[in-house]
Amino acid sequence: MDLSKTLVKIFGPLEFFVKKHSPEMLVGVGIIGVIGSTVLCCKASMKAEIVLINHRDKMGLIERAEKYQTEDNPYSDKDKKKDLTVAYTQTAVDFIKLYGPSVTLGLLSIACIIGGHGLLKKRNVAIMAAYKALEEGFASYRQRVIEEHGAQKDYMYCHNLREETVTTTEVGEDGKEHKVKQTVLIPRGPASPSIYAKYFEEGGSTEWSRQHGYNLAFLRTQQTFFNDLLRIKGHVFLNDVYRALGFDDTEFGAVVGWRVPREKHSDQEYTGDTYVDFDLENPYNHTFLNGDNSAAVRLDFNVDGIIYDKI
Repeated sequence: MDLSKTLVKIFGPLEFFVKKHSPEMLVGVGIIGVIGSTVLCCKASMKAEIVLINHRDKMGLIERAEKYQTEDNPYSDKDKKKDLTVAYTQTAVDFIKLYGPSVTLGLLSIACIIGGHGLLKKRNVAIMAAYKALEEGFASYRQRVIEEHGAQKDYMYCHNLREETVTTTEVGEDGKEHKVKQTVLIPRGPASPSIYAKYFEEGGSTEWSRQHGYNLAFLRTQQTFFNDLLRIKGHVFLNDVYRALGFDDTEFGAVVGWRVPREKHSDQEYTGDTYVDFDLENPYNHTFLNGDNSAAVRLDFNVDGIIYDKI
């Protein structure tokens, strides 16, 4: 029992490691095999001349036997066909022996590469399905919040905001000052509301400029551009937006984004916004919108979810 537990303890993690990295291992073995197959093929080609010389010698013997046949020692067409069959068969066998190892190794290598790709594809499908289930669950939760408390509360919860009543002084039509109370949304903290949020600031984006007017116009122009692109192409990936704004690509940005169903009745259950919104006007950006270029601009993108499998 102690020995079995020890073996399980040792080989258990090893088995998991092999399963986890089996796609990479199969592809690696396949690449090495292809290289080995090429080397064997080159070596076989150096010996192929000998096989061809032997074949030509056999053909020469058959031609001489046919040319110098006599009545006492005839060489019929039947004998010739038989000798040709034997000669070609022997040559084919010699070539199979010569190139067989390289061809076999090449086929096995290709099988390893295809197998590794197949495993990766299955895992990607499983990951996408899990992400889709999580996405649908969160969307269903937000819908219940909207039905129970309204869209305003959903926006506050999603963006980590709270309501606060402030008093401001305004000058009325009579020229007198009046105190006016209004409810505004105040950030609860600096945390990003979603994994898609990015900060457009110095050092965070390659497109950031020291000129406030340029930054504001650039962001609004890019938002308009991608909305036009969405209507033309029918889809936009989040990584497309990231690159345009000077951010690095992300793994999820390659599968999530925005899309517009091509036909009105082709996707009746589609619930996406079908428009691109950088959430530039959110309360976190009031300082920037009021002219402070040193303030980071928090952009949170209203992606419709996974669109990779719907295009």
